[in-house]
Amino acid sequence: MEQQPIDPPSEIQQIVMEHDTRAIVQLVIPLIYQKEPLALMTLYKSTPLLWNHDDLRLLEGVSEQAALALFQAKLYQRIHQQTEQMRAELEVARQIQTNLLRQNLPQSDKVRVQACCHAAREVGGDFFEVYSHPQGDLWLAVGDVSGKGVPAALFMASAISVLRRELSQEAPAAPDQ
Repeated sequence: MEQQPIDPPSEIQQIVMEHDTRAIVQLVIPLIYQKEPLALMTLYKSTPLLWNHDDLRLLEGVSEQAALALFQAKLYQRIHQQTEQMRAELEVARQIQTNLLRQNLPQSDKVRVQACCHAAREVGGDFFEVYSHPQGDLWLAVGDVSGKGVPAALFMASAISVLRRELSQEAPAAPDQ
C-alpha cells in the first residue's frame, strides 16, 4: 500500500492510495480547538471517487464537535488529576497536623486528661497542648484559630510551635507567678 507522507494538516486533505487492485481514498481531518491541534481524524472509503463538497461540509462540522468533545475530555481528565493530587496533598497535611498534636498526654494522680481534635475540613486551626510543670501542676492550652482550612492550619502549627518552645525553656515560670 503506497501512501504519501502527511504533515499535520491545517485543513482537510484527501489522498488517493492504491491498495492491491483497487483505489482507496483517505480523508484526513485535523481536530483543532481554539487554534490548538488535538488529533487527526482519518476516514477511508474504497471507491476512487473523492468526497463531495456537501460531505466535506458535514464532516467539517462533525470534526468541530469531535474536537470540542476531545478538548473537554482532556480538560476533565486534567481537572480530575489535579483534584486527586490536591486530595492526596491535603491528606498528607492532615497527617502532619495530627502528628503535631500531643499523642501521649502527661499522667497525673490528681486528674485524668483526655483530648482529641477533629478538623471541620481536611485541616484546620484547632489545637490543644497539655504540659506537666516540674512542680507537678498540669497546664492546659486550647486554641481555635479564626478561619478554616490551610491558612488556619499554618497559623495553628506556628502557634503550637511557639507555645512548646516557651514551655521548654530552662526555667518555666511557676504557676502562681
